[in-house]
Amino acid sequence: MKKFRVFLMICLVFFMTAIFGKTDALAATVSLSANGNWVDGDLTVKGGRDYYKVTLSQPGTLDITYQGLDIGYSYVAITSEDIEETYRQSSLLNNTSAANPKTTVVSADLQAGTYTVVVWGHANSYTGTYRLKAAFTAAGSQDTEPNDSFSQAMRISGQTTIRGFLAQNEEYDFFAFTLPADRTVTIRYANEMDGVISIYDSSYIVLKSSRPVNGTFTFSQSLKRGTYYIRISRYYYSTGMYTLSFATGSSTGTGSHTHSWGSGKVTTAATCTKTGVRTYTCSTCGTKKTETIAKTAHRYKTITTKATTRKNGSIVKKCSQCGYVAKNTTIYYAKTLKLSVTSYTYNGKVRKPSVAVYDAKGNKISSSYYAATYAKGRKNVGTYKVTVKLKGNYTGTLSKTFQIIPRATNLSSVKAASKGFTVKWKKQTGQITGYQIQYSTSSKMKSAKTIRVIGASKTSYTKKGLIAKKNYYIRIRTYRTVSGKNYYSNWSAIKRVKTK
Repeated sequence: MKKFRVFLMICLVFFMTAIFGKTDALAATVSLSANGNWVDGDLTVKGGRDYYKVTLSQPGTLDITYQGLDIGYSYVAITSEDIEETYRQSSLLNNTSAANPKTTVVSADLQAGTYTVVVWGHANSYTGTYRLKAAFTAAGSQDTEPNDSFSQAMRISGQTTIRGFLAQNEEYDFFAFTLPADRTVTIRYANEMDGVISIYDSSYIVLKSSRPVNGTFTFSQSLKRGTYYIRISRYYYSTGMYTLSFATGSSTGTGSHTHSWGSGKVTTAATCTKTGVRTYTCSTCGTKKTETIAKTAHRYKTITTKATTRKNGSIVKKCSQCGYVAKNTTIYYAKTLKLSVTSYTYNGKVRKPSVAVYDAKGNKISSSYYAATYAKGRKNVGTYKVTVKLKGNYTGTLSKTFQIIPRATNLSSVKAASKGFTVKWKKQTGQITGYQIQYSTSSKMKSAKTIRVIGASKTSYTKKGLIAKKNYYIRIRTYRTVSGKNYYSNWSAIKRVKTK
C-alpha cells in the first residue's frame, strides 16, 4: 500500500509538470504566515508556478494581498493544499513594473487546515518579481467540525444558541437533536450570508426548508419523540456567518413538567481562543443542558518600537492573553535629510533653508516627527550646519550643511597690451578677501591658469609675458577665506582679447 501511494505521488508530480510547466519544489515548501508581512517572490521560468503553504488553526477569512512588480500580466489564487480545488482567484491584467506596481486582493472564507497559494504568469509566458502577504480574521464560530453530513451532525439540546460558519470548502453544516418525549420545538435562524435552512425527521424527510429573503427564519412546531436534523447550506457561492437558536418546550406526554433551569454554572470558561460552556441543571428532575459561551474579545495592546536612522521600527497590535497579532506596521527608518537650498549667495541677510526628511522607502516623513535646529549666524560667507532631532515614532539625529558664497563680479574691460593684457572689474567689498582671474588660449578654458589678487578694493590687473598676437580668454570670480577655507563666487562671463 505504501509503495502504491508513492507511485501515485510520482504520477501527480509528472501530471502537474505537464499542466503548469514546472513544479517549484522549493516554493512548494515555503510556509506563508498570516501575519501581514510581505514575502518577495521571483518567477524565473516561463510556464512555472510558485506555491506557498498557509495553515489556519481555526475557521475564518484568509486575505492574500498580491503586488506585481516587474512581472507583467499575472495571477494569484487560493487553492486546496493539493491544488485540486480553486477557492478564489484574481489577476493583474495590465503591465506592471517596480516603478509602477499594481495590487490585487483575493479573499476566501475557509475552515481550519492547510491551503496553497499559487502565483503564475499570464499565458504561461510572463516572468519577473512580485510580493505577497497573508492576513487572517478568525470567524469565531461555535459549530464543531466536521459536521458536514447526517452521520457527523453536531449534537444540540436544551436551549442553545450557536454562531456557525460556512466556508468555501464546505457545503453544509448539520445539527442533530433528540426528543425523549413529544415536545414543542422552536428553531430560529439568522443569516449573515445567503443560506438555506432545512429541517429533517429521522427518516431524512424534509419537514421545512427555507431561504429567508429577509435573513431570518422561525420554525415552531410540536414534534414526536425521536431524532431530528437541521441542515444549513450555502446558496450558490455565498459564505460567512449565521446564528442558529434551538429551544424545546414542555413535554406533551403524561407526567411531564416544566424544567426549572436557574442561572446555570460556567463549567468551562471562555477565552479569546476557545468557547466556554455553561451547564444548566433542572432543580426538579436533574436533567442537564449546556449552552455555548462565545469567545471573549482579544485584549489588545500596542507595542511601538521606534525607528532609528539605520534600523526599521514597528507598531504591533497584539493580544496580551494569547499573543495573536492583529496588525504589524513597519516604521521605515529615517534615511535622508534634504535641504531646500545648499548654496546661497551672500546678501547680508540670515539664511534659513527648509528641511525635509525621507524614510528608507523614499516616503516623506511628517514634520511632526522631528525638530530642526540651525547653526548661529548664517549671514556671512561660510559653512553652516542644520541638525534634525527625530521624535515620536523615531529616534536619532540627522545633519546636513549649506554654504553662503561671496557675491560675484564682472569684467568691465579687457585691453590688449604688448604680450599681455589689462583687465578691470567691478569692485565687491562685502565679505570679499580678493579675486581670482583665469586665462586660457581655449574658449572652453582648458588648461587655464589662475591669478590670485588679494584685496577687496583692487579693481585692475595687468598680465605680461604672454605670446604676442594670440587670443586669450579671461574670466574672474571673488573669494572669501574663512578659518583657512576659501569660498568662491560663480565665475563671470568670459571675455576675449588679442595680445599685441
